[in-house]
Amino acid sequence: MLLHELAHILRRDCLTQLVGRLACAAYWFHPLAWMAAQRQRAESERACDDLVLRAGSRASDYADCLLTLARASRGQAGLVAAAVPMARPSQLESRVLAILDGSRTRRCLTGRGKIAIAAATAGLLLPLATARLAITTARAEADGSGSNSRAIVSGRVLDADGNPVPGAKVAIIGRRRLSTLTARTETQEALIGRAESDARGGYRLEIPRPTSLSHYEVHAMAVAPGLGAGWTEIVRDDPAPMADVRLSRGRTAEGRLVDAQGRPVRGVVLRVARLGVPRPEGRGVDGVGFSEAAPRELEDMWPGGATSGADGSFRIAGIGRGTTVWLSIDEPRFAERHVSLKDDGKRERPPETFVLHPGMSVSGRVTLADTGEPMKDAIVEVRAGADVFNAARVRTRTDANGRFESGPPPGSHVAVCVYPPSGSPHVVFERNVENHDPRKPCVMDVAVPRGVLIQGTVTERGSGRPLPGASVYYENGGGNVVSGQGAIPGWMSAVSADARGRYAIAVTPGKGHLLCYGPTAEFVYETRSDRELRGGTEEGRRNYAHAFRAYEVKLADGRADMDVALTPGLTIWGKVVGPDGQPVAKAEIISTLYISPFHTTWRGDFTIPVRDGRFEIHGFPPDRNVKASILDAERG
Repeated sequence: MLLHELAHILRRDCLTQLVGRLACAAYWFHPLAWMAAQRQRAESERACDDLVLRAGSRASDYADCLLTLARASRGQAGLVAAAVPMARPSQLESRVLAILDGSRTRRCLTGRGKIAIAAATAGLLLPLATARLAITTARAEADGSGSNSRAIVSGRVLDADGNPVPGAKVAIIGRRRLSTLTARTETQEALIGRAESDARGGYRLEIPRPTSLSHYEVHAMAVAPGLGAGWTEIVRDDPAPMADVRLSRGRTAEGRLVDAQGRPVRGVVLRVARLGVPRPEGRGVDGVGFSEAAPRELEDMWPGGATSGADGSFRIAGIGRGTTVWLSIDEPRFAERHVSLKDDGKRERPPETFVLHPGMSVSGRVTLADTGEPMKDAIVEVRAGADVFNAARVRTRTDANGRFESGPPPGSHVAVCVYPPSGSPHVVFERNVENHDPRKPCVMDVAVPRGVLIQGTVTERGSGRPLPGASVYYENGGGNVVSGQGAIPGWMSAVSADARGRYAIAVTPGKGHLLCYGPTAEFVYETRSDRELRGGTEEGRRNYAHAFRAYEVKLADGRADMDVALTPGLTIWGKVVGPDGQPVAKAEIISTLYISPFHTTWRGDFTIPVRDGRFEIHGFPPDRNVKASILDAERG
């Protein structure tokens, strides 16, 4: 901080800012004068930051110093706030980003450089003298730069009484925006970073910056011995989010498992899938969890599972009072897959008893239709229920002999969908039966037909950079399942591009289209009508994807190569205010700029959020206008 202030003296910033104030006084009516003065002050602060870094200070330590000052001055007035203008929140975000940006040049201008800038400025004076001022409420920049921006997350870990908790383990967990979600794709939830609280309960860690493009939500979670786990949501897009985590008093969640006859069920493994507390005014549940097993890096933090004992009882420690625990059951004998233990935090509750009902046995063997060989390590999704719209899903894998066994809830509709291993030339294939007697086992063998393997690389148009995580699927214009079996096109056939942007997808022979979606929403949508995409005589609906690629392949081809390039769009930042001129706390933007990859047509069910008056729109096409409607989510 002292180096920063000395840099102001060295640069004679007091004199230059005095000139700026005099200019504002003389041209008080001209908005450009005020804008230039504000920009002069901001560049002065950044120049002093560069001098501090050139003097040998570490970027992360210096950024942390700014955040500490900003936190100390929050809500302060008078002398305290005036004493720390270097950490004013109005410029804090952009300055922290600049400090942490290792690609920035921090050298002083040479004499030649100063002369060149002076000449360029003089050349611009005449055009600017006749220019007309345009005021906008948004700014646009090209996306797709691939910059690895960083964020510094800081905060405190407190107990239920507000006391600091030293030595608490802290983890940043995010639910990622994946461009596709099928049985073959990775889980949405992932660990972003870890830290430990200091003697005063404080923590700080540097992480890749989560954004509204990359994550649906991000939480800071903390645990400490004797206390229940706690968490708080982190603001995305913020380069310096502050997140205090409060831990409640710990308890042991208890329950008991019995069968339909009331007999204890032993040996059932239960996994903690999610922790949650009710939101105010009954607006859902605020929670953190994992759809699959928690990552190994969190084994010492995430509440451990349990196995039911001889009397059917189980216990799970490290749960906070008032916290509901969702438990996952992976036991083929029973139909139930999830149970939950609730706690209102007000009184001790007796252990809850859960009745497990027998599942329906569904088994079979998966083979390659062209050779008869077993398909090993394929994902098998079994669905069973009253009909296709009311069916529970259970996933398993085939063994070395292609066999699988599962125990979904009983139902008259039974479907088995096979996802071949990645890179296989065999298509995603389903077989189903109707009017099955749910009291009897269902044996269903599946012979998966061979298709044509299309492979290539997904890149960004212009830069050529690969796009890991992009999704590709195919549409062939045909029905999904005919006479109880058939190949499955559409989003269920989707594959993800690997770290090099490479993909490989098996398609049915004949004509069709590949539909590609970028790993984030920063790319421009292309459109195709129903007639163009699926055939027929009617124009039909408009379909959206970041890229469409037509193909015509024969089974004898074996494979085909097809690279895909996606066009990066613009990002628009803007503000939404109400009739009173104040920022709208919560609103939704309805537009065709956000389409679900699971439904190629626009349905209006995916919106762009406006929070505290601010919004970001990604993937905006630079060559055309797009209509958008804004809905005030609180007042309608």
